[in-house]
Amino acid sequence: FERRDFAERTRVDLRLKIPYCPPRSHCPGARRNRKKIPTKLSSSWKRRRTSCWKRAVSPLRKGTSRWHWIEPRKPVEKNDFCVGSESNIRSVIKSTSMTYSVLFNLAVQYQANQMFNEALNTYLIIVKNKMFTNAGRLRINMGNIYFAQGKYMQALKMYRMALDQIPTSHQAVRGKILQNIGVAFIKMGKYSEAANTLENILLAATRPAFETGLNLILCYFALGERDKMKTTFHKMLQNRLDVGDEDKYFPATDDPHAMLVHEAIKDDSLRLIEKERKRTAEKLIVTAAKLIAPAVEASFAAGFDWCVECVRVSPYSDLAGELEITKAITYLKLKDFEAAVDVLRGFEKKESKMASAAAANLAFMFLLENDVSQSEKYAEMA
Repeated sequence: FERRDFAERTRVDLRLKIPYCPPRSHCPGARRNRKKIPTKLSSSWKRRRTSCWKRAVSPLRKGTSRWHWIEPRKPVEKNDFCVGSESNIRSVIKSTSMTYSVLFNLAVQYQANQMFNEALNTYLIIVKNKMFTNAGRLRINMGNIYFAQGKYMQALKMYRMALDQIPTSHQAVRGKILQNIGVAFIKMGKYSEAANTLENILLAATRPAFETGLNLILCYFALGERDKMKTTFHKMLQNRLDVGDEDKYFPATDDPHAMLVHEAIKDDSLRLIEKERKRTAEKLIVTAAKLIAPAVEASFAAGFDWCVECVRVSPYSDLAGELEITKAITYLKLKDFEAAVDVLRGFEKKESKMASAAAANLAFMFLLENDVSQSEKYAEMA
C-alpha cells in the first residue's frame, strides 16, 4: 500500500480479513516473519508425516501468534484499494491464500493432536470468512470432530451444511458426506433413517461401495429385514474392483523386456494400492456374510450355505473357502465336533488356498482328541 496515515490503513484492513501487519516503523520484523511462513508450513507437514503430532503444531502457532485477525465489515471492492492498483490487489489475494493455508493447516494439526476446541475455533474462523471460496466444505472436518466427541446431532448438522455446499455434479464427494450422515444415524440408533440415507448412496453410486453395503446390511440386521439383507449382499457381490488383470504381474515368458517390466511394477505404489483395495473389499464381504448367515435362513448352517453359493458364482469366488472355514469354526463354538470335521474334510479334494488352513485346523483338533496319527497326517498335508 502507498504511504498514508495509520488510520486509513486500519480502515482498509478492517474490510479485508487478512493478516494485518502494522507499518515497518511499528513492527520492524513483520516482512521477515511473513517470509518464514511457507517454511513453517513445510516443517509442520513434515513432522506430521512422521507422526510427530505435538511438534507439528508449534511452527504454525508461532507463525500465527504475531498476526491480528479482524472480521470483515463488508465485501472488498476494487475501489477500496489504493488508487485501484493491480499490484495491491495481487498482494491481497496472495495474503488471503497464505492466511487460508496457515489457518487450515493449524486446524488440521489441532485435530490430529485431539485439541478439538482449538480446531473447531480455527475452522470457524475460516468458514465465516466470505473471502475464502468453498470454505464451507470444511464443515465436514468440523462434523468429524463432533463425531469423535460423541456429539452426533452437531455432527449431523455440520455434515448437512457441508452437503449444501457441494454441487450435484460431484457425486463422489456427496456420497462420502451421506456415508458420514448414515453412520451418525447408526451411532444414534436411528436405523430406519440410516437405511434410507445409505440406500440413496447405493442408487447413485458409480464406484464400488462396499462400506456402504456393509453399513446398510447392519441396519437391516437391526431392523430384522431378511429379504433386504439378501438383496444388499447380492449388490455388494456385483461390485467390481478396478484393479486390472492380475496376470500382468506374473510374466508368462522369459523375455528380458517382460521380466524388466515385471520387476518394475510388481511392488510399486500402484500395486500396493490395488492390494489394499482388494484386501479391504474381501474383508467387508466376509464380515457381511458372517453377520447375515445366522439370520437369512432358518439355521446358521443353511445361511452359511446360501452365502457360500452366492460368493462362489461372484467375482470373489476365492472367498467361498474362507466362509466354509468360518462355518466349521462356528460348529466348534457350538461344540459340534463331528460337523466341524466334516466341513474341513471337504477341502481334501479341493485345490484351494484355504486347504492348508483347513488341514492345520484338523491337525490341531485331532491332537486335542489325542488322535496322534490323524493329527500327524493332516499336519503333513498342511
